[in-house]
Amino acid sequence: MEFLLTVVMCSAQVNACLEPFQFPDPYPSIYECMVDGYKKSGEKIIEIGPDDVNSHRLYIKFECNEVIIMPQTPKVET
Repeated sequence: MEFLLTVVMCSAQVNACLEPFQFPDPYPSIYECMVDGYKKSGEKIIEIGPDDVNSHRLYIKFECNEVIIMPQTPKVET
């Protein structure tokens, strides 16, 4: 199984969120995805800085979704 990390930045001040962003590289386990989700969320909050985080009451939420690969049907030559 592989998992994709999706993050969403929200403002509690206006009760709204930006569009979700999905990272393109899959993780081999949900554990690794979750740890990196916390890491990337923390890095982004630090990058934004205390003034904007405090004034807009920003927060980041994330989830790790399993990659579902649909089986391919074989092509039949005619």
